[in-house]
Amino acid sequence: MANQQTPAAPQSSGADLERWIAGRQHLLSLLLLGLSALFAALVVVQLILSRRDEGGNLPVGAWAGAMTLLCLGGGLYLTFEQQTGAQPGQEGRYRLLVLLLGGLAGLVTFLLGVWLPLGPWAAFIVPGETETGVAAVPLLKVWRENWWRIAVCGLSVVGGLAIMLVSLQLARSVERVSAGMRRLLYGYNAGLTGLLLLAILGLLNVLSYVYLWPFTLFAAQVDWTPSQIYTLSPRSIEILQKEVDGDVELIVMMPFNYPITDEFLRLVQNVRQYNKRITTTLYSPDATPQDFIRTLQRYANLIDPNKTGLADIRDGRVGVIVVYRREGKEDAQFMNWRDLFEVESGQRGETEDKDKKPRIIFKGENQLMRALVKLVDKEPAKIIFTTGHGELSLSGPSFGRGERLGASASELKRMLDARGNYDFKEVKLGIEGIEGGKALDADVVVVARPTEPFPPKAVEALRNYIKPVGTSRKGKLIILLDTQVRGGKMLQTNLEPLLREFDVEVSDKRLLSQTNRPDIVVVVPNRQSENPVARAFGGLLLYFQNARKAEATKAGAGGHKVDDLLLTVSDIPVWEEPNLTESARDLFARYRRSGFPEGRKPTDTVPVAVAVSETAPQQGLPPGHVPVQSGVPRLVVFGDGSWLTNESITREGSSSADLFASCISWLRGKADLGPSLAEDKERKQFSLRNRVTSSEASRLAWLPLGLIFISIVGLGGGIWVARRR
Repeated sequence: MANQQTPAAPQSSGADLERWIAGRQHLLSLLLLGLSALFAALVVVQLILSRRDEGGNLPVGAWAGAMTLLCLGGGLYLTFEQQTGAQPGQEGRYRLLVLLLGGLAGLVTFLLGVWLPLGPWAAFIVPGETETGVAAVPLLKVWRENWWRIAVCGLSVVGGLAIMLVSLQLARSVERVSAGMRRLLYGYNAGLTGLLLLAILGLLNVLSYVYLWPFTLFAAQVDWTPSQIYTLSPRSIEILQKEVDGDVELIVMMPFNYPITDEFLRLVQNVRQYNKRITTTLYSPDATPQDFIRTLQRYANLIDPNKTGLADIRDGRVGVIVVYRREGKEDAQFMNWRDLFEVESGQRGETEDKDKKPRIIFKGENQLMRALVKLVDKEPAKIIFTTGHGELSLSGPSFGRGERLGASASELKRMLDARGNYDFKEVKLGIEGIEGGKALDADVVVVARPTEPFPPKAVEALRNYIKPVGTSRKGKLIILLDTQVRGGKMLQTNLEPLLREFDVEVSDKRLLSQTNRPDIVVVVPNRQSENPVARAFGGLLLYFQNARKAEATKAGAGGHKVDDLLLTVSDIPVWEEPNLTESARDLFARYRRSGFPEGRKPTDTVPVAVAVSETAPQQGLPPGHVPVQSGVPRLVVFGDGSWLTNESITREGSSSADLFASCISWLRGKADLGPSLAEDKERKQFSLRNRVTSSEASRLAWLPLGLIFISIVGLGGGIWVARRR
């Protein structure tokens, strides 16, 4: 048999390195000793700076000290090894030396990059917060000014890991013939994998705080709570992002341990996700008595003494002051603490359960958004009500004690003044047009239930306002027309041709319903409408009296999008009645006996209010074709005006004022639509307070971190074992 030959040991890829170091052993030892001296000098400099309080950097000093020891150890080894000479069995000693020095140098460099942003450079990486809880300096500004510090940290982390990775490659060629080197290589590889995993996780967590796309995707919040306590309404988000362009300070004057205080602070955290210019300051008589009294005295004119008594002030339960600062000016609104929540003990008829806790309904989001809406407008909304034609008066007596029953809308003005920032005026349009000869200067002009025709020049004044010539700002109109009989026919106000110019037709018949009160029709918002006002009033019910049908014209001139805003209830059939003088009850009784005449058959739904938007023309469309996209709001037309009178608007549960205010906001391009900007929410949450001890709470905090660390170590160990096999 042929003699079996022993396989040759694999050639080491580090043989060239061994020969290169052996040929330059003396020079390399001097170089390492010189580097150790330089690093030692850096240690001395950092110690001197620290003793003098001149900005000594402990991480840099510790890193320099470790590098001093490594270079000194390597230099001394080469020096003594040169004098004693190589001993048998010491092949690969230089490779092992480079592996140890490179690996340890990479490790301490990596630790330096981790230590710097957590230690003395923390304020240059993540800016500190002021006493109000907001960042003292914007994050991006801090990063631009300290880019070199961020670069040093990044290079230290990446460079340290790269040095360790390169050093590991020296053991690849002998891993199969040397058990010790194989253990070192795979153990080293497992540790490096764990460090890389930690670095990736840390980087993702840091990037989640950078409020720039696509890093904001890391910070996306998913609210799994039953009452959505971490979610804001879409209208609140729109107000925060598009309308609040100043600095907002929320001064919370409530006890620190009060449950409503916790709820409000959670709301502030939600709000700050969409607007970082909102800050919070807490004052309490037991913790900050001087600041509490000083703030109370400063904003005393905002606080209603009828709602906030001495007992409330003594207990520190006052409320929240919303301070808005913009362009050097300051304005404020006050929210009483009782308006932030509502306690419901249970439904009527339920058996009382003494152990059952009452339901707490938090109303803070809606109250805060209402306060912000009042503050964000630089100027109050200018609302003009026309007079001179029997319209509803804003200054008349309440509850119809004026010249004509139901001729006053003074309660509407009072409610809107409490809701928002409005400037109401009444302007007379007479035979010569606008009284005083000036043009209409308003955000919205309202023609509320006229009972007399408009003269030609008065109509021309309205036309010039809403359809000006040249580059003047186009006006916005709200027109309310109802049944007014003159000579047995419907009153022609002379506004009808102007409405047709906007593709709106108001019927000359009255709407009657098949009920005991035929002159009353029940109307609801059009659920199929794309108009935001209709969508904001999902459960609204209004009662129109002697209403008229308002709809888009059959063949409009184009350029306008007419949305049906309000419809009659489908469950109560209605019909259009041309007989305007006979009693509605008598008509209905006769029709029930003999049947409805031809052309008056009851129908399910009829539009009684429309909203008109001006659309941009599209190229290539047939003449008269109306583009489908919505445009600039221009006009709202109602087929009734009785729902704004004092008698109607003060009824319990009435949302008439909210609907009218929302129409004004829609015409002005604002987001405060609907009876409430946010849903009041019941706070259902699990709390560990008073249920676990401090040691148990600490265990809950640290146990996940420990499990994560064990998982990383286990992953690295598994890789090590698998590679060894």
